[in-house]
Amino acid sequence: NPVTNNQFVVQFGQLEPGTYTLQLTYATGRQVLQQTVTITGINQSQLVKINSTSSRSIYQVKLLNAANKSVYTSKLIVQ
Repeated sequence: NPVTNNQFVVQFGQLEPGTYTLQLTYATGRQVLQQTVTITGINQSQLVKINSTSSRSIYQVKLLNAANKSVYTSKLIVQ
């Protein structure tokens, strides 16, 4: 899942409708991005744009529910 053009798409499969928080962090744990995502249906996708000054690295994408519990985690490569 390499990132190109400073953007990537997250596909939400079987999540309950609601408001979630998407976080992008460096492997060291430092947060790069946080944004609110509203899920309204199954298989919804969300385009995420990252700052063009973000360095080439491996990042972690995490999705938190309203109770701040992680419901999705994945690694992401920025080239």
